[in-house]
Amino acid sequence: MVDEASMIHQEMMAALLRALPPAARLILLGDQDQLASVEAGAVLAELSLGSGKYDAETCRYMQASCGAAPQPGDNGPGPLAANIIRLQRSHRFNAEIGALADAVHSGHPETAIRILQTAHTGTLAWQPAPAIHQILELARSESAYGPVWQTAGQPPPKDRQQHSAWVKTILNDYAGFRVLCALRQGPWGVTGVNRAIEDYLQRQGILQSRGLWYAGRPTLVTRNDPNLGLSNGDIGIALPDLDKRLRVYFPNGEAPPAPSSPAASTTPKAPGP
Repeated sequence: MVDEASMIHQEMMAALLRALPPAARLILLGDQDQLASVEAGAVLAELSLGSGKYDAETCRYMQASCGAAPQPGDNGPGPLAANIIRLQRSHRFNAEIGALADAVHSGHPETAIRILQTAHTGTLAWQPAPAIHQILELARSESAYGPVWQTAGQPPPKDRQQHSAWVKTILNDYAGFRVLCALRQGPWGVTGVNRAIEDYLQRQGILQSRGLWYAGRPTLVTRNDPNLGLSNGDIGIALPDLDKRLRVYFPNGEAPPAPSSPAASTTPKAPGP
């Protein structure tokens, strides 16, 4: 029995099938729309294309064994169809979220918007698109990144212990707020919103930037680096060290060289969702 089978790629599935004895029964569990394989092939998704097309004998068996009442397929089942079961009842979320997910997966944006606009259970809500100035003012507020810029803009302590506490305060303040974007590019994507926030903070005199790197700049690691103890997705903050050199500090306490240095082995970019 294999769980999260959507992540199995062709080569791994072939190796699994070769390893099984001829009389073995293989059960694959997973969601073909979730956690796709990072290698070539989407085996579970391709196997699931014929789901729901059962012959009359299989329908009678399902009715007798678990009370299900599927209808026999009109065009006749394929070789694997009678062995594919798609579970329809979710125990993770309510019907509104399920209906919204189905509308998104099936490519029906009008239905998805209607579900959001008419939601009444409190788990979904339709919010009108905000103006960009609302995002910018929120980003500098006390409940968002305001404390980060206030502390990062101060001269760093010269004492090692005080400097460590100063860095931890900034990292903790930054971890308390995130702006999440649904897109990577465009004015409302990660790139556009990050640029808009940076430009706004510079105009306000809050952020002192001299090129790509500046004190308070967040950095996202995009490649595992076991030598530095960093993993893909870790977020650090560029801050001056005791010698006023800009370095990137991470919540685990490590302070690797700033990625602008030739000695760096991490791959930095602006954080995103």
